[in-house]
Amino acid sequence: MYTGGCLCGSIRFEIHGPISNIVYCHCSKCRKAQGSAFATNGVVMAAGFKILSGQDDLTGYEATPGQTKYFCKTCGSPIMSKTASRPGQVRVRLGTIESAIKERPVAHIFATSKADWEEICGDLPQYESYEPGRNSLATTWNRASCPSKASGVHTARLYRSPMRSAARLRARTSTSRICSCKRRGRFLALDRMGCLLA
Repeated sequence: MYTGGCLCGSIRFEIHGPISNIVYCHCSKCRKAQGSAFATNGVVMAAGFKILSGQDDLTGYEATPGQTKYFCKTCGSPIMSKTASRPGQVRVRLGTIESAIKERPVAHIFATSKADWEEICGDLPQYESYEPGRNSLATTWNRASCPSKASGVHTARLYRSPMRSAARLRARTSTSRICSCKRRGRFLALDRMGCLLA
């Protein structure tokens, strides 16, 4: 079980069950909703998400048709979002959870929409859209094919294949590589597996 709440303490909630599909979302709407570089969200079953107190303080905003983001009307803390097409799921903002979280993030999504001052680092896969499995088609950077800075040649490419797993991506490289070339108006930099700067 997980417990959490908003900044002012008015809203308290419990989560019964696991948290799945934890992602860092870098889209412009999530950045505005969080007031930060990205949103960290995870999916829980709606039946396992219980508001313990502050139900009247929870207010919503339909950011896109069919998707409502809920937050505390007193302190503004983002709590969760619900999508009409997935009534059995709740997408929780992980920063509001106070318990130690066992599950770990699986991907960066909308990485090419990130803030121009942010560097996405680490070995998690980065996707131009949603992570594989959420939609039928997703795009990720094949970052391991990027050459060294000295070569000045950019060979990283996009591929569209939801069958590619994070494990296969991680197996492609174990060395640090930097790419500072320019392609289609985007600068890219890579660390151990790649640090995407769109």
